[in-house]
Amino acid sequence: MNGLRHEHEREAARRAIAEGRQRAIVHDRDFVNHRLVMARHAVGVLVNDHRAFLHAVGHGDVEVEVTLSQGVGTERRTLWGGADTAYTSMSNIVVKLPPPALRTPLRHFVVEVRGMLHHQTGHVRFSVPLSELWQRGVHGLAGTADERLSLKALQLAWDCVEDQRMEAAVVRATPRIANYFVPMVLAHVLAESSVVGYMTTFQRQAVDQLAPWLALAGRSYMPDDVRLGARDDFDAAGATFGVTSSQWFDLVTRYMSATDEAAMLQALVAAHRFLERLMGDVARHDRAEAPGMNAMTLSQVKEAMAAKVANPSEKHQPMKDSSGNQPSDSATTPTEPQPAGDASSPHAAAAIIDRVISSVEVDEIMARIDARANDGTVDQLSPEQSTPMPEYLVGQARQLSWAIADALEVYRNQKSPMWVRHQEQGYLDPLAYRTRAPGERSYRRQPQMWDSKGFGVHVSFLADRSGSMHMNMVPLSQALWAVKTACDTLDIPSTMVLWSEATSTARVMEDDDIPVLYRSAGGTDPVVALDDLDLHVTGEGLHHLVIVFTDGEWNAPSSLTQWKQPDRTFVMIGLDCERQIVDKGADLVIPISSIDELGRVVKWVLADYVECS
Repeated sequence: MNGLRHEHEREAARRAIAEGRQRAIVHDRDFVNHRLVMARHAVGVLVNDHRAFLHAVGHGDVEVEVTLSQGVGTERRTLWGGADTAYTSMSNIVVKLPPPALRTPLRHFVVEVRGMLHHQTGHVRFSVPLSELWQRGVHGLAGTADERLSLKALQLAWDCVEDQRMEAAVVRATPRIANYFVPMVLAHVLAESSVVGYMTTFQRQAVDQLAPWLALAGRSYMPDDVRLGARDDFDAAGATFGVTSSQWFDLVTRYMSATDEAAMLQALVAAHRFLERLMGDVARHDRAEAPGMNAMTLSQVKEAMAAKVANPSEKHQPMKDSSGNQPSDSATTPTEPQPAGDASSPHAAAAIIDRVISSVEVDEIMARIDARANDGTVDQLSPEQSTPMPEYLVGQARQLSWAIADALEVYRNQKSPMWVRHQEQGYLDPLAYRTRAPGERSYRRQPQMWDSKGFGVHVSFLADRSGSMHMNMVPLSQALWAVKTACDTLDIPSTMVLWSEATSTARVMEDDDIPVLYRSAGGTDPVVALDDLDLHVTGEGLHHLVIVFTDGEWNAPSSLTQWKQPDRTFVMIGLDCERQIVDKGADLVIPISSIDELGRVVKWVLADYVECS
């Protein structure tokens, strides 16, 4: 008997443990989803803020795009390596990165992303592209061996010293931006090497000790204790190779204080020669100590060093600064770091970040992120993202709208109660109306068994507007307007959404139904649009018909499963991407080979739903 009781107790304990694990899993899943949602809201606030900043400094025509991947890790990750990238072009600033790791406070993520955006904007405002610098200053190298150097050879040195010169110019123009550069640079230059597979222990240590000072020498806005520690580490490791921190500091100072392109290019070449010699010594060291050892080559040392002193995936195509800032004299001369406390303390960097993220400005940003999350709605598309639709295109869209409305009206009449069809033939069945119940003073004017709207459905049209849709936005804009006006004509509630990614997803035609042509923008991530679905249906008892249109593979969710509900039907229409959409979990999948088929297919979907419902 006691054995049986003990067995029951053990079984109960096993069940309790299993249930606890399941609760933990559910809690973790909820936490991950919440972290993704909050990261997307943070990106939305930061991008809107930065667009306003670009307007203020005379670059309002520069677009800002920040894309988050779907995965969330448990450990902190650097924002600069691997598949993550950030770059500037003539027309936009692009940042692609993972959401903050589960152990990273959202405040840290906000500060680092804002720092990345200001870094890219700094290149737009203050940098002279390497190719342009070469063209303007190569005359200063005439008659020397340096005249035959390639731009590719100079790229690492330029990435390293130009980042320092540009950031100094940004901080000189707007000192408070240093608050965002500090955490960004700490996460970048003090992170562990991202290239370790073929490093010997000595090489890894050498790169980790040399790289921080290479990147911090000209960043005088950084706290002295951090720069002093980096300088001391460089001198300790550099003694093996016969180099000192002062030599590199002098080279960076020479580049940053140059007043013309020829002097800048000559300083850049000198910095390149210094780095080539140093990295070559690092690559050769272990081979000399232990011949045959599988150590890094020079190109591999460059790759490891680039991951720590500059963003290796960054592309710089800056434009001229319309705000009047001149790159040749915009940077201040860097200063040597002065001793300030225990620079080697492992808590120094954390304390610096804590001081920065506790500022009133960051508090205000976090408050707006919370307000955006609590609001939960997707913003309307801004007017500058569309242009008026030409009249001949409006005529085509109007014909499609009439066709959709006519098809739905036919099916509604076929489904409607007998009294409606008899009414159309000239007589009415009075028994279709309910009479008064005891105590009532008036007759009911509403027919029995009849929905006043006749359909009992809310239609949501989620259309892909990513960059790949650039050539197809005209027929897509026509289809959106046609569906919206047809639904309005028949009193069917509807919501039209153009999606691409967090910052480029928006509802359209909520405030008016003026036909316009929308522009493409961003990546291919429908998560924000799908999260917004719960806010579409406001009427009681309405079924939710969701039509999702896309032209390719998504960056984020692999399935629609997490957005499915008993009263929601997903129809997925794919343009030249049948393979990518068949496994998304939609209730109906329709591949099309031409964008011109979209309007006809949507008409068929709506009419078929009405017929079958």
